[in-house]
Amino acid sequence: MCSSDLVFFVGPESPGVTSNTVDSSACSVDTGLATVTHPTGVVHLSVLVPIKGPMAGAKNVYQRSLDPLSRDSGWVKTGVWTVL
Repeated sequence: MCSSDLVFFVGPESPGVTSNTVDSSACSVDTGLATVTHPTGVVHLSVLVPIKGPMAGAKNVYQRSLDPLSRDSGWVKTGVWTVL
């Protein structure tokens, strides 16, 4: 996660391992409840991201990945949501 509070990326963390390092004023990532499955050769990552007050309203979801060979996907818009 990129933390604008700290002006750098925080992590990495392992899915299923509880940690409080992936946290900012906008949201946090609950790594303890995160799961990874690959039932058909496609990796599925499920992550609980509690949103905090400053993030209220309509938002876009962007994701970025970096693999072990340092291939960077860049920021990709993957969804939208409204935080109440």
